Amino acid sequence: MSTEKQKEYELFLDYIENHSDKFYRLAFSYMKNEHDALDVVQDAVYKGIKSYDQLKNKEHYKTWLYRIVVNTALTHLKKNKRVVLVDYLHDEEDKSIDLDRYIDLHEAIGNLKEEHRMIIQLRYFADLKIEDISKIMKMNINTVKTKLYSALSVLRNYVGDEV
Repeated sequence: MSTEKQKEYELFLDYIENHSDKFYRLAFSYMKNEHDALDVVQDAVYKGIKSYDQLKNKEHYKTWLYRIVVNTALTHLKKNKRVVLVDYLHDEEDKSIDLDRYIDLHEAIGNLKEEHRMIIQLRYFADLKIEDISKIMKMNINTVKTKLYSALSVLRNYVGDEV
Protein backbone atom coordinates (compact mmCIF):
# COMPACT_ATOMS: atom_id res chain seq x y z
CA MET A 1 0.00 0.00 0.00
CA SER A 2 1.37 3.41 -0.94
CA THR A 3 2.08 6.02 1.72
CA GLU A 4 -0.82 8.18 0.50
CA LYS A 5 -3.28 5.27 0.62
CA GLN A 6 -1.95 4.28 4.05
CA LYS A 7 -2.61 7.81 5.36
CA GLU A 8 -6.15 7.78 3.91
CA TYR A 9 -6.81 4.44 5.55
CA GLU A 10 -5.48 5.65 8.91
CA LEU A 11 -7.75 8.72 8.69
CA PHE A 12 -10.64 6.36 7.98
CA LEU A 13 -9.82 4.24 11.05
CA ASP A 14 -9.38 7.35 13.22
CA TYR A 15 -12.79 8.59 12.08
CA ILE A 16 -14.38 5.29 13.09
CA GLU A 17 -12.72 5.41 16.51
CA ASN A 18 -13.58 9.06 17.17
CA HIS A 19 -17.21 8.78 16.03
CA SER A 20 -18.18 5.41 17.46
CA ASP A 21 -20.43 7.15 20.01
CA LYS A 22 -22.42 8.74 17.18
CA PHE A 23 -22.68 5.39 15.40
CA TYR A 24 -23.94 3.90 18.66
CA ARG A 25 -26.57 6.62 19.19
CA LEU A 26 -27.82 6.14 15.66
CA ALA A 27 -27.95 2.36 16.03
CA PHE A 28 -29.66 2.70 19.43
CA SER A 29 -32.34 4.91 17.88
CA TYR A 30 -33.26 1.97 15.65
CA MET A 31 -32.64 -0.98 17.95
CA LYS A 32 -33.91 0.53 21.24
CA ASN A 33 -31.54 -1.48 23.41
CA GLU A 34 -27.86 -1.35 24.21
CA HIS A 35 -26.94 -4.92 23.28
CA ASP A 36 -28.47 -4.84 19.79
CA ALA A 37 -27.13 -1.35 19.12
CA LEU A 38 -23.61 -2.49 19.98
CA ASP A 39 -24.05 -5.51 17.68
CA VAL A 40 -25.15 -3.21 14.85
CA VAL A 41 -22.18 -0.88 15.34
CA GLN A 42 -19.77 -3.80 15.47
CA ASP A 43 -21.22 -5.33 12.29
CA ALA A 44 -21.31 -1.98 10.50
CA VAL A 45 -17.70 -1.13 11.38
CA TYR A 46 -16.62 -4.59 10.29
CA LYS A 47 -18.44 -4.18 6.96
CA GLY A 48 -16.94 -0.72 6.50
CA ILE A 49 -13.38 -1.84 7.16
CA LYS A 50 -13.81 -4.95 5.03
CA SER A 51 -15.28 -2.98 2.10
CA TYR A 52 -13.08 0.12 2.34
CA ASP A 53 -11.02 -0.86 -0.72
CA GLN A 54 -14.20 -1.06 -2.82
CA LEU A 55 -15.18 2.53 -1.98
CA LYS A 56 -14.66 4.52 -5.16
CA ASN A 57 -14.61 8.03 -3.65
CA LYS A 58 -12.59 7.69 -0.48
CA GLU A 59 -13.47 11.27 0.56
CA HIS A 60 -17.11 10.16 1.04
CA TYR A 61 -16.32 7.56 3.68
CA LYS A 62 -18.07 9.53 6.44
CA THR A 63 -21.54 9.47 4.91
CA TRP A 64 -20.87 5.98 3.58
CA LEU A 65 -20.25 4.70 7.14
CA TYR A 66 -23.50 6.20 8.44
CA ARG A 67 -25.36 4.58 5.57
CA ILE A 68 -23.81 1.23 6.53
CA VAL A 69 -24.95 1.71 10.15
CA VAL A 70 -28.51 2.50 9.04
CA ASN A 71 -28.67 -0.41 6.60
CA THR A 72 -27.18 -2.80 9.16
CA ALA A 73 -29.74 -1.72 11.76
CA LEU A 74 -32.59 -2.18 9.29
CA THR A 75 -31.25 -5.62 8.34
CA HIS A 76 -31.06 -6.63 12.01
CA LEU A 77 -34.61 -5.44 12.59
CA LYS A 78 -35.93 -7.33 9.57
CA LYS A 79 -33.98 -10.44 10.51
CA ASN A 80 -35.24 -10.48 14.08
CA LYS A 81 -38.80 -9.29 13.35
CA ARG A 82 -39.56 -8.96 16.99
CA VAL A 83 -40.91 -6.33 19.30
CA VAL A 84 -38.10 -4.05 20.36
CA LEU A 85 -38.30 -2.94 23.97
CA VAL A 86 -36.55 0.13 25.25
CA ASP A 87 -33.56 -0.68 27.45
CA TYR A 88 -33.36 2.24 29.84
CA LEU A 89 -29.95 3.27 31.02
CA HIS A 90 -29.23 2.90 34.69
CA ASP A 91 -27.01 5.93 35.22
CA GLU A 92 -28.04 8.31 37.98
CA GLU A 93 -28.30 11.29 35.63
CA ASP A 94 -30.57 9.38 33.29
CA LYS A 95 -33.07 8.71 36.07
CA SER A 96 -34.01 12.37 35.94
CA ILE A 97 -35.50 11.94 32.47
CA ASP A 98 -39.26 12.08 32.48
CA LEU A 99 -39.93 8.49 31.48
CA ASP A 100 -43.42 9.13 30.09
CA ARG A 101 -42.19 11.86 27.72
CA TYR A 102 -39.26 9.66 26.68
CA ILE A 103 -41.58 6.78 25.82
CA ASP A 104 -44.04 9.09 24.04
CA LEU A 105 -41.27 10.62 21.96
CA HIS A 106 -39.84 7.25 20.90
CA GLU A 107 -43.31 5.98 20.12
CA ALA A 108 -43.97 9.08 18.01
CA ILE A 109 -40.68 8.67 16.17
CA GLY A 110 -41.53 5.02 15.54
CA ASN A 111 -44.85 6.05 14.00
CA LEU A 112 -43.25 8.40 11.45
CA LYS A 113 -42.89 7.43 7.82
CA GLU A 114 -39.62 5.54 7.30
CA GLU A 115 -38.01 8.42 5.39
CA HIS A 116 -38.95 10.98 8.07
CA ARG A 117 -37.83 8.67 10.88
CA MET A 118 -34.45 8.17 9.22
CA ILE A 119 -33.95 11.93 8.84
CA ILE A 120 -34.85 12.53 12.51
CA GLN A 121 -32.53 9.76 13.65
CA LEU A 122 -29.62 10.95 11.53
CA ARG A 123 -30.10 14.58 12.55
CA TYR A 124 -30.73 14.21 16.28
CA PHE A 125 -29.34 10.82 17.29
CA ALA A 126 -26.26 10.81 15.05
CA ASP A 127 -25.93 14.62 15.18
CA LEU A 128 -25.30 14.91 11.44
CA LYS A 129 -25.52 18.04 9.34
CA ILE A 130 -28.30 18.43 6.77
CA GLU A 131 -25.71 18.22 3.96
CA ASP A 132 -24.47 14.85 5.23
CA ILE A 133 -28.01 13.54 5.58
CA SER A 134 -28.76 14.54 1.99
CA LYS A 135 -25.72 12.54 0.82
CA ILE A 136 -26.60 9.52 2.93
CA MET A 137 -30.21 9.50 1.76
CA LYS A 138 -29.35 10.60 -1.78
CA MET A 139 -31.78 13.53 -1.60
CA ASN A 140 -31.65 17.20 -2.39
CA ILE A 141 -30.75 19.35 0.64
CA ASN A 142 -34.02 21.28 0.41
CA THR A 143 -35.98 18.02 0.30
CA VAL A 144 -34.24 16.86 3.48
CA LYS A 145 -35.03 20.19 5.18
CA THR A 146 -38.67 19.99 4.13
CA LYS A 147 -39.03 16.42 5.35
CA LEU A 148 -37.24 17.27 8.61
CA TYR A 149 -39.60 20.17 9.36
CA SER A 150 -42.58 18.05 8.38
CA ALA A 151 -41.46 15.26 10.72
CA LEU A 152 -40.88 17.73 13.56
CA SER A 153 -44.37 19.14 13.00
CA VAL A 154 -45.86 15.65 13.26
CA LEU A 155 -43.86 15.00 16.43
CA ARG A 156 -45.03 18.29 17.96
CA ASN A 157 -48.63 17.37 17.28
CA TYR A 158 -48.12 13.93 18.77
CA VAL A 159 -46.09 14.81 21.85
CA GLY A 160 -46.72 18.51 22.33
CA ASP A 161 -44.55 21.61 22.03
CA GLU A 162 -41.64 20.03 23.91
CA VAL A 163 -40.04 18.78 20.66
